[in-house]
Amino acid sequence: MYISAGLYTHMVDFETFDCTKGSCLLIQPGQVHRFGDEQEWAGWLLILRSDLLPPGQTEALSTYTHTSGALSRALVESLERMAHDATHATDVRVTNALLRSQFHALIARLQLAHLAATADERVQPRQLERYQDFRSTAEREFWRWHTGQWRLLVRQSR
Repeated sequence: MYISAGLYTHMVDFETFDCTKGSCLLIQPGQVHRFGDEQEWAGWLLILRSDLLPPGQTEALSTYTHTSGALSRALVESLERMAHDATHATDVRVTNALLRSQFHALIARLQLAHLAATADERVQPRQLERYQDFRSTAEREFWRWHTGQWRLLVRQSR
């Protein structure tokens, strides 16, 4: 999701993101998200099957990235080009290959921006870290909870 104008709020894995012009949200397969209230905003929402994602290239990207300058212009140009190419399909197979290639280039741009960001800009929010701790504990202990061996798991908050 890319916000090109206005103000928009979106929740991903129980964290709320206040998006403005230049905000980019990358929602991975398996993440829980919720659309915010209807607000005055414009932008792009690109939805695709998870098997079309470049293998291993999106996991390291941040959920939220704020773009500006050349990166923002490149993302908008890529999304506009993809929208245009998708409407002028004469051969579906060739068009799909073109769109896949353009999407991979878009992801590569985001990867380069992510790698260029300082460590402070890449830190995951505390709430997401706590949720990931909860999720890994639930996955690790699921079998025990459902075999009648109930116990209280207490973990000190960070």
